[in-house]
Amino acid sequence: MTISIDNKKERPETAIKLISEWERDNCACQILGAWHKSQISHRFKNKGIFKEAIRRNREALKFRLPEIKNLFTAKNYQFSTEAPGTKQTLYFASDITKQTGRLRQQHRKGPLAQIDENPRTHIFPRSKHRLMELEKRLNKWKHRKGHIPRLRAEETQPTINRYHIEFSDGKHRKVHKSRGRVNEFRRSAGRVRSALNEILGIRQMIVHRGQDALNGIVGTRIIPVRVGPADFP
Repeated sequence: MTISIDNKKERPETAIKLISEWERDNCACQILGAWHKSQISHRFKNKGIFKEAIRRNREALKFRLPEIKNLFTAKNYQFSTEAPGTKQTLYFASDITKQTGRLRQQHRKGPLAQIDENPRTHIFPRSKHRLMELEKRLNKWKHRKGHIPRLRAEETQPTINRYHIEFSDGKHRKVHKSRGRVNEFRRSAGRVRSALNEILGIRQMIVHRGQDALNGIVGTRIIPVRVGPADFP
């Protein structure tokens, strides 16, 4: 599908030349290959946004693959949001590691596999007025000028068509309001596999018991599908 930068269509073999030479490794090639083969269109306003998207996803794939494997599973899937004209963003939380994260498939800043620095709390207001109220109060809290607002019980559970805002505590407090609304919360391994492949070019597969002697692994694993510049069609 289309990768465009500055309103100009780019093929992976030319787009790869826009990033630093030391970043042009198999991980960057794999990500670009996935975006190129995807049915999702990716349009970057400028080269800076494109390079930042590659950098963030490359670091996730290169340095955090074990965490990706453990967090982004059907078991940890919580809900999805979707804005008009874009694909779903999937949200995850692990009861074991307490990590949270998201798989953003389409955005003006590019797709993103993100594991949050600190666990995030999600709020699901019913109305836009309530969303704006929560955003205002959370931003005051972010700048240490207020407290976390008291939430209604119904706002703590994902509900179809609800708005979404999230926050996290820590040295650098974060507040993020979604452009989209909740449109799914049913668990689906296929949906998670598809998002991982669309963003990072990795797929999940089952290692059957007949392969145990060869692989030494039983169960589910995430396998990076390595490609290089020569593999770009």
